[in-house]
Amino acid sequence: MCYNDVIMNARLKELLALPEQERAEIADALYASLEAAAAAPDQDVEQAWRSELDERIADVDAERVALVPASDVIRDLQIELQRLR
Repeated sequence: MCYNDVIMNARLKELLALPEQERAEIADALYASLEAAAAAPDQDVEQAWRSELDERIADVDAERVALVPASDVIRDLQIELQRLR
């Protein structure tokens, strides 16, 4: 067992010895910190999506791509799904 494990186990024992209300408050705070970390957008991913969207918008504006109505896409997908079944 490494030093960090010993320290972690000691801290955990201390926390588990606290009254229920205090443990609940600590648990809530820990959970909230995990939720915040999970919800925080990854800036690299956000930038990559922004660049992709900007390129697609530029392609549409420059008429380098043809827009297809959603109803046509859905119809074609339904036909393809039927074919695969």
